[in-house]
Amino acid sequence: MSKKFAAITLTLLLTFMVVLSGCSSSQQGPQTALSKAAANALKMTSYQFSNTIKVNEIELGSANPLVSLLKNAEIHVDGVYQNDPMQTEMRVDIKLHGQTPQTITMPIIFTKDKIYFKYPNIPLIAVPDTVKDKFIVMDLAEATQLDSVINPKMIEPKTTLALMSEMTKVLTDTYDGKSYFKEIDPKDAALPAGVEAKQVIQFNVGNENAKEAAQLFVNKALPKMLDIAAKDEYAGVIGKTPEQIAEWNKNVKANSAKYVDNVKVNLLTIKSAIDANDFPSYQDITLNVELNDPKTNKASKLSLQSTSQYTKINEKQTFATGIPKDTITLEQFEQAMKGIGVN
Repeated sequence: MSKKFAAITLTLLLTFMVVLSGCSSSQQGPQTALSKAAANALKMTSYQFSNTIKVNEIELGSANPLVSLLKNAEIHVDGVYQNDPMQTEMRVDIKLHGQTPQTITMPIIFTKDKIYFKYPNIPLIAVPDTVKDKFIVMDLAEATQLDSVINPKMIEPKTTLALMSEMTKVLTDTYDGKSYFKEIDPKDAALPAGVEAKQVIQFNVGNENAKEAAQLFVNKALPKMLDIAAKDEYAGVIGKTPEQIAEWNKNVKANSAKYVDNVKVNLLTIKSAIDANDFPSYQDITLNVELNDPKTNKASKLSLQSTSQYTKINEKQTFATGIPKDTITLEQFEQAMKGIGVN
């Protein structure tokens, strides 16, 4: 099995989480509720959000320093979003555990055509006082073209909601409602204190349906999801170009039988709570999946837990920072770093 397949499949499994994080509808059957979720989520014109991902295990079949750093990592993203005028303000905290535990913090602000961000507080990398704590500003189109780990489109709400809309339909069209979806009484759903829910829906893959779920994912869901992700409007959302995704899709279709035999879904549970206004209020996810490479007998693994919470939906929002005034360009920041010998 190719490393490309492992990478894109793990990426799209994470996209499944994003897809279902917006799932909501009126009091209906589980599958019907999810099928209408995307349309309702697109009506969310403003909201506050709090997302957490805890990575229990991550391997990509071969040694990778970045992947090793993410083991046992906790990622927190808290922010505020409004659609008109478009503005997003968020704070990303990445807690790394290991021999030297550390927390990396990065404030990010989006407008319709700009992105503002502060250089993260990476230990052992000094930042000159002349640019320290200043926001770096870039045109959004320019930032999208950068060869960086995180493309702005990956975290821009409007684009990810549109992608969610299309992928949710793939999910509900692929998986049978009776076998994979069920409704849980909110009183029995173990929701955190303060979470309001009139309906709770759970999507579940376990031992009893794991093999079938893998077949459906590889043969039906994955090719369609790749076709969607390859659209020009979603370029960069999963970190790859449309051409790269199209090549992956070609490879998946040509080797689908082999991939099915080497995909092992140990557990995938996604629980979504819907509030009285038919919007998502809370979600938690447990994911444990393995992708085996028969040539090397090495497995790519991903095990994580995630929670998402949405509040103050379609209300007037308050932005603590606002649009930064005292900014510098990326070129000015790079020159300042070169001045102290950091390239």
